[in-house]
This record gives sequence, structure tokens and C-alpha cells, in this order.
Amino acid sequence: MSLRDTIEAARKEAEEAGSVPAASPKASKAGEAADGGDKPRAGFTRRSVTRARPAREAASGVRVVSSEKVRRGSQSASGKAESEMTKEERKAARNARRDEEDRRATLSRVLLNQRSEFRKSQRVWWALIGSGLVITLVTWAITYFYPEAATNPSSPAGIVMLVAIVFAYVAIIAAFVYDWRKVRPLRRAADAEVASMSSKKVMALLEADAKQLEQEGKAKKK
Repeated sequence: MSLRDTIEAARKEAEEAGSVPAASPKASKAGEAADGGDKPRAGFTRRSVTRARPAREAASGVRVVSSEKVRRGSQSASGKAESEMTKEERKAARNARRDEEDRRATLSRVLLNQRSEFRKSQRVWWALIGSGLVITLVTWAITYFYPEAATNPSSPAGIVMLVAIVFAYVAIIAAFVYDWRKVRPLRRAADAEVASMSSKKVMALLEADAKQLEQEGKAKKK
């Protein structure tokens, strides 16, 4: 039973008992108006439901195109992923990825050449490799001018050839060990630095290096 029915029943009992006068039509209408105030208004309900609705989501067909991904070849210019690309788009993406890798490898070499530590390590490495190759040529010359050195290691020419071979191997092995212990960490550090850069920054640094080389070339001509 609603509040309105309860009030009407109590009023009727009171009227029958004679304790209160009969309600006038105006009072009934006022009671109905008062009772109607307890009911939720339809307009308010509609506005509340409208406000409770979530904002419209972006259409599922909209693609977000990232210039960084396009340069790296993981996304086409139309925003397609690699699995959704056509044959031509995959080919273009592979070319873009290859170009991006070439640019980053070039920048890595540029950064390495700018470091004095790397330039010094390269001089040491080439000295070791060059020494090993020169000594190897000496052993070939010994066997050419003294054929008995190859057949008689106990001869003076044979002893010199054996010693030269040992020094050649030592120099070449030392060059590879030096590259592994000293030069390779420098390359990895440069590669990691380039990998952390955006494609835009890579292009900017390459352009700056090209301008610097151009200026140095003009200065040498003068």
C-alpha cells in the first residue's frame, strides 16, 4: 500500500467517526499534488540516465598512425600492422626497416669515430693485425728463397721460419682478443646509445655530421 492510500484510508475513518470534517476537493488535489511530489519526475530521470551514459568511444575503424613505426617498417603509412599489409606494403616496410637499420649503423660508426678511446683502440688493433700479416709474409719469403726450411726445421732458415710463424699467430690472436675485450664494449655502448634514440634524432645527428664534413672539406680546399 502506498503512502497516498494510507492517508486516504485514515481520512475516511476519521470522517466516518466524525472527528474531522470531510476533505474538500481542493484539499484532495493538494494531497494529490503533495503525494505526487514523492514520485520521481520523468524529466529528471531521463537527464540522470543521459548523464550516466559513458562518452562515445572512438570508432573501431580509426587507425592511429605513428611516424616512428612507419620509419621502422612495423606499420604502413595507412596505419596497417604488418600482418594486415599487402605484398607491396610489406616490401615497402622491409625497405623502410632496412633504411632505418642502415641509418642507425652509420650513426653508431659516427659516434665511435668521435671518441678518442675508440680511435686509439683501432690503431692498436690494426698494428697487431698488420704485424701478424707482415710476419706471415716473411715466412712465405723464407720458404720461397730457402726451400730447405720447410723440410728441415732444424736448419737456420727453418728455425727462423718457425719463430716467425709463432710470432705471426701470437700477433693475430692478440688482435682478436684485444678486439673482444677492448673494442667490442665500445661498439655495444654506441649501439645501445643509438637504439635509445628516436628516428627523428638519428636523422638530425646524421645531417649535422654531414654538414660538419662538408664544412671541413671546404676548409681543406681553401
